[in-house]
Amino acid sequence: LALAIIGITLLAFNSSGMVSAVHPSIVLSLMDMLNIVLVLLAIIITADAISAERKDRTIYQLLSKPVERSTVVLGKFLGCLGVVSFFFATSSLLAYVIVIVVTGTYPSVNDVVSIIEVVLFMILLFSVYVALGILISTVTKNPLISILGGIIAWIALFFSNAIGGMIGNLALSSSNTFMLGDPFT
Repeated sequence: LALAIIGITLLAFNSSGMVSAVHPSIVLSLMDMLNIVLVLLAIIITADAISAERKDRTIYQLLSKPVERSTVVLGKFLGCLGVVSFFFATSSLLAYVIVIVVTGTYPSVNDVVSIIEVVLFMILLFSVYVALGILISTVTKNPLISILGGIIAWIALFFSNAIGGMIGNLALSSSNTFMLGDPFT
């Protein structure tokens, strides 16, 4: 998916004769679709984390061992987060390398720092969705219900983010007041 997104973008810029306008620092903004896919992957991976073990009754055998429950949940959390973070980091790195090779422009030190910050914040975002998915997986008994609950939670968070962005843009575009006449600074 990362190759397809970067390839389509580079073809679009190449057809307009603006390949040199593509800068490596804008790669992550071009990969919004990949982020959506990876968040959905996090929801699907975590759906089976605990609810499938409850359904198959293997959770009882696991919990009968001298392992604390928090260790089991933390292990499942770190495993799922590791998978999603690995996919994101490798696809981002691959996209950056492709853009650097095609355009011939290398990122500056400030670009590299901002790229690392964005990757770390995306991993933090993925950790939220993985934790939410594991929470839903512990509450439900069926992995399908867990997937549906995770997708509903993702849609709710996605739309709340979009609505918050629209309200923020509206507040910044208006004069110094926003809703009920309070000053917005």
